[in-house]
Amino acid sequence: MGAWGTGLYDDDTTCDVRDQWLEKLNSGTPAEAATAELIAAWGGAAAEPLFWLALADTQRRWGRLEPEVRQGAERALAAGGGLELWSDSPPKARAARKRVLERLAVQLRHPPLPPRPVRVQSEAIAWARGQLWAYQMLDGRHAVLRVAAFDPACGLVGAPVTELLDVALDELPPSRPLADATLRPARRSHIEGRVDFLAPEHRVSPMFEPKVKQRGELPRARLKKLRAAGEPRPATAETRTFGVAWSAFDQFLANMFDLGAPRLGTIHGWQTPEGGRRYTVLEWMEWSSDTVPNWQLGVLDDSDPTSAGLAVAPVRCSVLVRGFLPATLEAVGHRTPANPVPAASGAVHDWAAVPALLGNPEKLVAVSRAFSALLARPRKSRGGAGG
Repeated sequence: MGAWGTGLYDDDTTCDVRDQWLEKLNSGTPAEAATAELIAAWGGAAAEPLFWLALADTQRRWGRLEPEVRQGAERALAAGGGLELWSDSPPKARAARKRVLERLAVQLRHPPLPPRPVRVQSEAIAWARGQLWAYQMLDGRHAVLRVAAFDPACGLVGAPVTELLDVALDELPPSRPLADATLRPARRSHIEGRVDFLAPEHRVSPMFEPKVKQRGELPRARLKKLRAAGEPRPATAETRTFGVAWSAFDQFLANMFDLGAPRLGTIHGWQTPEGGRRYTVLEWMEWSSDTVPNWQLGVLDDSDPTSAGLAVAPVRCSVLVRGFLPATLEAVGHRTPANPVPAASGAVHDWAAVPALLGNPEKLVAVSRAFSALLARPRKSRGGAGG
């Protein structure tokens, strides 16, 4: 769990629960079914008290507080509301968090609010040949996709067959004409041996189909249709392409086209305020329901800072970071990404704070172990005579 304050939604867990429940409603899932899906997904989580508090408060605010959720939140509050997660915080912060829990307990006893209307968003977009669409990437800039065709059988609602222009826009609307923009070539080391199934004229810059694999996945807020249009390469339903889920589209742009973010496994060098040199490896990146991207950096053992040494150096701990990718990152190498991605817990930091954090790696390791031990503590059973 990453926490940055004492408010009810000042940590990753409660934000995720709130956003996941609302996303399910926005995608057309009935409230009761959305609740059942979240309970099934989170029921065994170490942060379960925070789950019940966030879900109860979210449902209360939207006028859909279900009895089971209210009871779960009341049980969590009676057991302390997860206040032990703030045990290492200053007394003032712990007291502030306690007041937040007390206020929620009072609110849950109030009469239910009237239901608020929920806007159900469609996963379908009217994709048309020649359209240009801007997609906001993890570095804050916009990639430009040009639609060549529409594949009605791809994903849940069909998908556009698109090609990528060799531009990265800093602002919208674009300040430069796009009619003469060329296609962005794929990274050769990524596609070698993988593109034999493509038509020869598509192998330098493959076409791809971003698709919806599950409800709520379409990043509508990050897509904007541009007024400009262009003539794409010919494409039909038989044109061979790469299919990619919208949830993995950022990684696809980074791996295939070196655009928007470093590849997973990229090693970055950092100069600490003390003048030292530290190294991290990019383990994970995501921008889903949050307002900004989220990242996980593995702090490398730098006892052998050579390229060969960093390629095999163990990860001492991981750091959670949020925000758009800074332009000053220094990539010094690449290694095979870990699979599966190691779990990380702890506070979530801004990019600007990373150099100072790396200046004391022993403290980072100690904090990471403390959070992991806290979340690994056995939880009391929810069963009992009281139900």
